[in-house]
Amino acid sequence: MANTAALTKEQIARISRKESRKIIEPMKAQLVLLRKTVATLKNERAQFRREVATVSKGTVRSATPQLRSEVDVAEAGTTTRRYRFTAASFRKLRERLELTRPEMATLLGSSKQAVYMWETEGSQPREVFVAKIAIVKGLTKQSARQLLEAHPDGQP
Repeated sequence: MANTAALTKEQIARISRKESRKIIEPMKAQLVLLRKTVATLKNERAQFRREVATVSKGTVRSATPQLRSEVDVAEAGTTTRRYRFTAASFRKLRERLELTRPEMATLLGSSKQAVYMWETEGSQPREVFVAKIAIVKGLTKQSARQLLEAHPDGQP
């Protein structure tokens, strides 16, 4: 009798494993397909983000209103947004806009020496100038030239 009970128990276990495999195998295949779909969607999302970043960098912004409003906020000491400043990116910005150091100084309202020191990591700009640099990052070569032409005497 013990053998019959053991054999019956083994048969029930074998049949239950077989039946559960029939149910689980299609689910595994669906899971693989869903994971591939999720990976594809993540890649598409990353691609869209890159495209949005590229498009937003290429947009032309109105320079004059931004310069006045954001700089006034910065001078009032109520800036809440922090901008990252590095000497290399500052120099690349100046070169991208095709400006000389004196022209960049005029645009920012600082001295030529300060621009030189910021580019060579001799010093860090104050928060007011970091905010102004962030605004200048949004300018095109043409809009930067227009702002400089608006102040021919070298005063910002």
